[in-house]
Amino acid sequence: MRLVLKSINLKAAECNNKLVSGVSVSSGLAWGRAYHYQDILWREHDHYAVSKQQLTNEYDRIDTAIDDVQDELMHSVKNTKEQLNDEVADIFYVQSMMLDDATLLEQLKDTLKTEQINAEQVIKIVFRRLAEQFRENKDEAFRSKADDIEDLCRRLLMSLGGIQAHMLERLPPHSVVVARRLLPSDTIYLSRQAAAGVVLEQGGLGSHAALLTRELGIPCVGHVQDVFNNVSNRSLLLLDGDNGSVIVDPDRETFLGFRDLVKNQRKRLRKAQQQRFAPAVSADGEMVTVMANANSPEDVLNAKAQGCDGIGLYRLEGVYLSNKMVPTAEELYSYLREALYVVRDQPLIIRLLDAGGIKGPRALTYLMSQTHF
Repeated sequence: MRLVLKSINLKAAECNNKLVSGVSVSSGLAWGRAYHYQDILWREHDHYAVSKQQLTNEYDRIDTAIDDVQDELMHSVKNTKEQLNDEVADIFYVQSMMLDDATLLEQLKDTLKTEQINAEQVIKIVFRRLAEQFRENKDEAFRSKADDIEDLCRRLLMSLGGIQAHMLERLPPHSVVVARRLLPSDTIYLSRQAAAGVVLEQGGLGSHAALLTRELGIPCVGHVQDVFNNVSNRSLLLLDGDNGSVIVDPDRETFLGFRDLVKNQRKRLRKAQQQRFAPAVSADGEMVTVMANANSPEDVLNAKAQGCDGIGLYRLEGVYLSNKMVPTAEELYSYLREALYVVRDQPLIIRLLDAGGIKGPRALTYLMSQTHF
């Protein structure tokens, strides 16, 4: 398969087809029409001065927007828990905690009072400053939170502007989304039915976009330089999420060869699905034990349905992240008994808590208490 793809890529270059290289973010093959997605954060917003008498009205606008976004975040938590898993839902739960931080609210008030400008500009100033502080942090876990800050900023700007619908909700069928980056609130609007693949200028293996596209099973290529100039809107794209490459507007022969690869891949996936409960055996006849990693009861059920031989690692960080109080031993036992009941007769390893990074309520409380988040 890899050799066939390499052959197609080489042939594409020989035929003067445009080959754009990036990095693999989410594996898989896809083809479709490019759909340019422009983030609202890159647009210009109204900028005007407000009088002292208007300050209260502007802060009320900010306060209302925060309430609206909190409602949206709780809706996102609920939907992603039902449709994906707790690990994805925790992204939005943590964002909600960030938005509820008293220090943030004070910064918004102080900036409004000092600058005396409209709410949109106050939001952009405060959140851009916070995002930069995160990016300058030496701890990778903190740096990754810059995307969450910018996601919150974008949600607030949409609320202030009265924008109800997200552009990706109306994504034409069989589209390849082309964007500078995707934040969590973008990715939840992607569906397997409409989004064939994703091409990004930013976004690596550790990004939220990577986690979400992998969970959705959507191929994704990241780190494509100058993406909007390299990939025109509505161009036909052949996306190789395994090798991190994109062929733009291929000739007919290249397209047909790639389309056959996609068909063959789907056939292999269907065959693998039919054989998922059969023992895994290597080419030289050795039995192989296939264990699954899991973060939630939904992950365990899915692993069981795919024919796993057990759970190699069950992570409990999600339980701590989704509760304001540290669970008691009895609560943990009850949770685990229910979550792991379907694999009770199989090998199982549980990690009670990895306290590194920003995991766990203590670390989250510390995170929220810092002036720089």
